[in-house]
Amino acid sequence: MRFTQEKIEHTDFRLKEFRWAAQYQGVVTFESSEYFHIAEADMSYYEPINSKVYWAARLSLGVSSNYDTPFAPFVIDSYRNIRGVGDRIQRGTAISTVNCEIRAIGFNLPKWQLQAISFIDIGWIRESGEQFSGGQSHALGGLGVRILYKPIYNAMLRVDYGRSLTDFKTDHFVIGLGQYY
Repeated sequence: MRFTQEKIEHTDFRLKEFRWAAQYQGVVTFESSEYFHIAEADMSYYEPINSKVYWAARLSLGVSSNYDTPFAPFVIDSYRNIRGVGDRIQRGTAISTVNCEIRAIGFNLPKWQLQAISFIDIGWIRESGEQFSGGQSHALGGLGVRILYKPIYNAMLRVDYGRSLTDFKTDHFVIGLGQYY
């Protein structure tokens, strides 16, 4: 079951307003009569500061049945929730992440655009079988660049560099296609 609402105004690649989605899944297997529940919510908000700079934020929450299993449904990784932590570092049965970034338009040509990004990503994950008072937290900040090809919607090369705000030895580059959120 999934519910969504979107009130996004698009101006080129700049967004304004909000969107949210919430979903629930219930899974039962033939071998066991135990149900496995997963509930997730994701909210994003976009606000222009001026014609070249805007702020974007996302809050993601998720919780599932807390069985001690290596196949927990939530993952802390650079792809989905915290830039700079590396590739699939943790799995868990509850998660919360907050992402905030300032997006500034640099070059704006008829077919191309260059954006500079400054971000902070904060997240927490409960490992399988742990209580809510436990878990692992991460806080990373960084900079990024977006190279946009305007004739195709969401045609964008994304390069981000994130560094831990608590352990300065942890840092990674993240390269991807499309906007992070």
